[in-house]
Amino acid sequence: MPDQAFSKISSLAGPEIPARHQTLNQILILLLTPRVDQHTLAQAIASEPRLLIQFLSANEIEHWITGVDLFVEPVVCLERVLVLANQMRTDESAEAWQRSRLAALLAESLAKAANYPTKEIQRCKLLASLLDIGHEQLSDQTFHLPREEQLAMERNQFGEVGSELGARLLARRGFVAQDCDVLRFQYEGLDVLQEAPADLLLVALAGRLADAMLTDFELAESYFELIDNRLGLDGSQLRNILEQTFNGFRADNDQLVSLKNYEDNLAQANLAQRIRLCQSQDVLAQIGQQVFGFEQIIFAIPDQGALFIDVLGEVFSVAAANGNSEITRAYQAQKVFSAEENALVAIVDRQILSRLAAGALWFLPFGSEGVAICSRGQSLFAPDEFLLAEYTKACCTVLANTTLASDDMIEVDQVQRRVRELTHEVNNPLAIVQNYLKTLSLKLGPDSTAQPDIETISREMLRIGGIIQKYAEIGSETSETLQLVDLNGLLQSMTGVFQGSHPNITFQLDVDPGVPQVMANADLLKQVVVNLLKNAAEALEQTNQAQVSLATNAKVNLGGQHYVEVLIQDNGPGIPGEIYQHLFESNNSSKGVGHSGLGLSVANRLVTEMAGILGCKTSATAGTQFQILLPIEQQSDHFDQRANQPSQRKKGTP
Repeated sequence: MPDQAFSKISSLAGPEIPARHQTLNQILILLLTPRVDQHTLAQAIASEPRLLIQFLSANEIEHWITGVDLFVEPVVCLERVLVLANQMRTDESAEAWQRSRLAALLAESLAKAANYPTKEIQRCKLLASLLDIGHEQLSDQTFHLPREEQLAMERNQFGEVGSELGARLLARRGFVAQDCDVLRFQYEGLDVLQEAPADLLLVALAGRLADAMLTDFELAESYFELIDNRLGLDGSQLRNILEQTFNGFRADNDQLVSLKNYEDNLAQANLAQRIRLCQSQDVLAQIGQQVFGFEQIIFAIPDQGALFIDVLGEVFSVAAANGNSEITRAYQAQKVFSAEENALVAIVDRQILSRLAAGALWFLPFGSEGVAICSRGQSLFAPDEFLLAEYTKACCTVLANTTLASDDMIEVDQVQRRVRELTHEVNNPLAIVQNYLKTLSLKLGPDSTAQPDIETISREMLRIGGIIQKYAEIGSETSETLQLVDLNGLLQSMTGVFQGSHPNITFQLDVDPGVPQVMANADLLKQVVVNLLKNAAEALEQTNQAQVSLATNAKVNLGGQHYVEVLIQDNGPGIPGEIYQHLFESNNSSKGVGHSGLGLSVANRLVTEMAGILGCKTSATAGTQFQILLPIEQQSDHFDQRANQPSQRKKGTP
């Protein structure tokens, strides 16, 4: 074998080794390509261990190992890519991951040569790609030292070595103990590895071989005898495997070098996210003008075999069976059509174009909801197919919500009258409870340890009265009191209250000290947290070792807006699919009789009123997690872009 085939990989030029932003760029390209191949997407994610460990969650690990596509919905993957991209460090050190990338390829090749089952091949490759995840968390530096010196340095500086931390990281993400052991014992001596399980031996040796290829290939030969004894691969086979693996490694690197500019793709992905987040026709119009050059957007709404179009107060209609109209063609075929004036046949199409004073029309269908008609003053163009598809979905969502709001309108004065009656009835027992609390406080005396609890109950009773009073003001002109809220302090207070009332549940709080104060209504925010914690506690009633985890993150960038993040996670049985599909709708509950199903609907509305976002993901095996995003600053322009500097957490914390 030519000596140059195993020259030091560390001597390669920086750009030739895939850095995190290059891998993210490849994923963004795939996600922004219509009809993306899911297998290709999963392969791209696996190419960078630092991203892979963040993508994998407990309910996805088994899918990965068995070879099933990880991401059924590209939109979910796009959201993760945006978060990771905006948290990306500027001091990329791709060389630190040479060993893991090489080890993953070697583990795959060795497992195939040893005739491992497909599931085991995938598993060994996955674990080998994560061999250095603990080292990176500790030092985030390239390995310039020999391995023994590196481990000694980590033990000295951090009190543990990266292999131990890596094993803990995997355990926290749901990996079984056997997988964690592969990382924990990867540096054991050859005499110990001789008796190790086959999977641990193979992955550990893949890491050793990668080390040798980074320094001196002759070191690799010291492992050949052990590999031959345990895997049945002789020296000639091994040399061939190493050479082919090295060539494949270089080919992957060269492919990444030729990708488009990362910043351009990130900007396009952020734009796609903004499109999906828009909630009104006004915002749709703004996006349509800035992205596609659409001057106006109107909707053709189906009703009793016809499509009705309101153009600046003038209503047109066209039979759904009209074969000449581009509107009905788009509606029936569910395809995007466009036409200039001289290509329009139906009179109604030409009338609409005339009323909008347009040079061309675009017809965007969205299922049974109808068709969006978008006008342009100039000739036709070739829009980005992915963004146009996202825009079409946004039109569908906005129109459906608008129609729903219109159908559900009721007389405000009737609501006000009934709510005022209820407010009066509820305030009476609230006042009685407050009086009893005062009496109890006096009886116990000022030195009683129960006084803080009494004060908390009293404040919450007053807050209940305030919430009820807000409903009495429906339909009147009111303004919410906004103030700077200490989010971490609020969560600490609520966690203490719930821990005291739910002794069978463990409440864990992990706050980011860098979280700034947010401009919000403290009472409304507290109501949201209480709703989510109450739901979590109720979901855990039949769960052993029940646990609720709360965490905050100082800065998340979503669609160009900076948010503070609150995560509330339980380890319960998850939310049933039929409930999850309509999670934030009223009267939607899995708790049976006695539960209105209004809690999450109210929480979502309150978060939205604070210009925030409430999201949820659930799994029968991993429980349910709610995410609250609250803006750090209000933006007057939805398209305002600001640089993002991620918060710094302590290195070594899993």
